[in-house]
Amino acid sequence: MIVNTAECKALLDTARRYGEEGKPLHAGQIYRRVMRALPEYDEPYLQLAGLALAGKNGGEAMRLLREGSTRCGDPTRCRVMLADLTLQRGECS
Repeated sequence: MIVNTAECKALLDTARRYGEEGKPLHAGQIYRRVMRALPEYDEPYLQLAGLALAGKNGGEAMRLLREGSTRCGDPTRCRVMLADLTLQRGECS
């Protein structure tokens, strides 16, 4: 369990590094760990959605962003990314 902000920051830094090194599964595991412990943080949702998009899984990216939009303390970035993705996918009516 994540107990403090410094530990959370260190985990997010590690996950970002794994993503940059081309290790999306390792990065995803860490982002999910942070999401479970601190669901109010938006970064794990955004980063996991980015990883899903990189893996050509737009549906999963949208699911993650919807979840972030309801669980984050400040859902603005999740909602903006979800709106952008919705427009890109042509799912607006």
